[in-house]
Amino acid sequence: MTPQLDGVYVPLAIVERQKPKPQPGNQPEEKEKETEKLIPIAEERFFEEVLRQGKSDISQGRKIAIIGEPGAGKTTRLQKIADWILEQDLGLPIWIDLAELGGQDICQYLEKVWLSRCQGEVTRGDLEAQMSRVWLLLDGVDEMTHSQGMQQLAKDLLRSWVQAARVVVTCRVNVWEADQNAFSGFDVFRNLQFNPEQVTEYIRRWFAGMGDAATGESLEAALAESENSRLKELIQNPLRLWMLCQIWSSRDGTLPDTQAKLYASFIKYIYRWKEQFIKTYEKLCGKTHSECQKLLHEGLGELAKAAIDGKSSRFRLSYRLVSQYLGDRNDETSLLSLALSLGWLNRVGIDFDEPEESVYAFYHATFQEYFVALAVDDWDYFFTSESC
Repeated sequence: MTPQLDGVYVPLAIVERQKPKPQPGNQPEEKEKETEKLIPIAEERFFEEVLRQGKSDISQGRKIAIIGEPGAGKTTRLQKIADWILEQDLGLPIWIDLAELGGQDICQYLEKVWLSRCQGEVTRGDLEAQMSRVWLLLDGVDEMTHSQGMQQLAKDLLRSWVQAARVVVTCRVNVWEADQNAFSGFDVFRNLQFNPEQVTEYIRRWFAGMGDAATGESLEAALAESENSRLKELIQNPLRLWMLCQIWSSRDGTLPDTQAKLYASFIKYIYRWKEQFIKTYEKLCGKTHSECQKLLHEGLGELAKAAIDGKSSRFRLSYRLVSQYLGDRNDETSLLSLALSLGWLNRVGIDFDEPEESVYAFYHATFQEYFVALAVDDWDYFFTSESC
């Protein structure tokens, strides 16, 4: 259940911010915002000129930000960068999910967590000596606990003992733009949406990989006949297009017409795909399929809402928090057991405050937000919550 973007080009653009022009002599000054200009850049040029040769306006290729909408392929691009560094023998890539930092800064994390995972006795001094060859690949600035953590990260990357490292970070567009001055020393690149030709190419590649080109052709035909411009816009996002391909592969035969219906259809697809897990759970609990699904969605919704509202990591969930809403992982009849079987929650690491306990995450942050939406009756929540 993993989106496959290998061999598919997600378009990229340089983000240039242009300051407003000064007003002529006697005209009153008006507060104008900076304008943003997107300059497309080819994938090969990004890797060869920006990353290898260091040709970028602000940092000479040493401090790079990849921003984009949820599901736009930011993590996938960062993974490609990591693979490329190793293939080209250009240094030591260190991957860090920033949600794991919690209350630590980047230096503390490297010293207390990353080094402890290394084989052999590797010290901070050993790492510092190699820092000019290190690439810090930092995924999910938007998943950090709070804005102060983001500001501290930006300062540490420019002034602490890791400042000699090359850095690539990823972040959602809205979070980046809310605090972009913190990362003023970074060159910014943005993952763009697919254009219509790339949507078609992705569909053909996906179904060819499944050995079912005919079903892909039927999806192309349905999209061509559809007058739903909103859906066509939605699936220019790589994650949502992948979801649609999964749904269509089950030969459902209908196109969802909103983003909410797309997610709902994908969830139905997962329940059909993993039907045996549901049937086993129904027998254990003595409940119907609809009862099990209702209870699970309610529990996931309350858990997701508590995590987003909480002061700790919003996207890395402690077992203590998860069990509060979904029950004991060792209980076969618990909602947590069902959520793990279906893949809505996954174990992603250990709790550094309680090393004997696991940390969990939703399949994708957008699904966490979807389950929040199911749990919220008052839509004013989305306009007043600090999580928005």
